[in-house]
Amino acid sequence: METTQVEILEELTHDEERNRAQLELRVEQAFYQAGKALAQLREQRLYRSTHKTFETYCRDRFGFTRQAANYLIAGADIFENLTTNGCQILPTNECQVRSLSALEPEQQGSVINYYALHYIETRRSQMINLLRIARLNFLFFSSLILIKLEVFNGVLQNTIIYYAS
Repeated sequence: METTQVEILEELTHDEERNRAQLELRVEQAFYQAGKALAQLREQRLYRSTHKTFETYCRDRFGFTRQAANYLIAGADIFENLTTNGCQILPTNECQVRSLSALEPEQQGSVINYYALHYIETRRSQMINLLRIARLNFLFFSSLILIKLEVFNGVLQNTIIYYAS
């Protein structure tokens, strides 16, 4: 996931910040809600009044393949497992948990935490490298500006001397 620098255009009130955080959490957990709903539709066969199979129901109603619906259902189960086992960093989409389905439920949280920590450390080292590059760029461009100022001052002094004489 790529992060971008965000410019604050307008300050939010405390209530607006809290509301925004709650809404963002709902968006991040949307795959979980969709997976749980699909699981209930499938288990209770609530599609049977209009469709013979869950597969055709998902395709006609949501535009999902059977595989996509199953991924969402499995992802919701894994997400639920991670939340009940106290995982600190939770996935925000089904793709992030897809590979965890091959693991035992007890292992899933450990893997997520390990990779989240690895991701944070990688991002931290990338940020340090970016800061080093920014510092070098600053020094380089500062030197160029100083050189240009010196050249400008020299031209200005020569111009003053020329007009003074």
